[in-house]
Amino acid sequence: MGHKFFVASNPPCGALISHYLKEKVSVGDGPPGGPSPILSQSDASRIFLYISLHNVSILCYHGENIFCRGTMKRGISLPLIVTGWLKKRSSPSLVENQKGTIYPNSETSKARSRLSKFCLGNGIDIGYGGDPIVPSAITMDTPEPYTKLGDHPQNLSGDARDLYWFKDKVFDYVYSSHLLEDFTEKEIPLVIREWLRVIKVGGVLILYCPDEQVYRAYCKKHGTPPNAAHKIDNFGLSYLKEVLEQNFKGQYSIVHKIKLIDDYCFDLVIRKLK
Repeated sequence: MGHKFFVASNPPCGALISHYLKEKVSVGDGPPGGPSPILSQSDASRIFLYISLHNVSILCYHGENIFCRGTMKRGISLPLIVTGWLKKRSSPSLVENQKGTIYPNSETSKARSRLSKFCLGNGIDIGYGGDPIVPSAITMDTPEPYTKLGDHPQNLSGDARDLYWFKDKVFDYVYSSHLLEDFTEKEIPLVIREWLRVIKVGGVLILYCPDEQVYRAYCKKHGTPPNAAHKIDNFGLSYLKEVLEQNFKGQYSIVHKIKLIDDYCFDLVIRKLK
């Protein structure tokens, strides 16, 4: 069964957790010594996700040792020492699929209501992380994605800098969320050029990314470490517009942009003109 955890909370949340899991789970409402509040690792991962949505004080025990003590607040997950198998999330809202698997909401889920309307026809979601912008999108990620926030099948494994599977001008759209910021300043124009290559004239490139400075401030406020994969300190909408103007002038038009939304993100949709 893997590691087991003793969990105590105040206010008591055992009944709520048992109800959420739709099964009888022994969750202690006090320190060890009373009933045996034992959880398997798989159950604990689901329960910690649930608890992270509520303001509760929590103690976690492994055998006789207390190895986590703290107050859970909305937007802050348990320390990695407790939930090392869970990636820290600044927005730990939950998604449950039909099989009962629980995932934190993806970044794409925040923008879907705004950006899915641009994803018409044939397209690809690059770096989809298990949750594509629309179900019909071709899904692409690295051979071993560092995040999995859904169970939608992955169609392609590869490098976002080389869409070698596709001829020029085959897609109506290319969508990418929280990926472009992982490339260097020299790489970004090359990556955008490759993505534009596979888009038809009249098609769109849809980008949803973090404003790096706002993102870092958000992480600091909420006590979470920023993503170390981000390469550019001043990455944001203004930075990206400058890259486009310097490298693709006359080849695109902006059809949608939002400088700051969803706490630390921005939208940019451009149409390919030639």
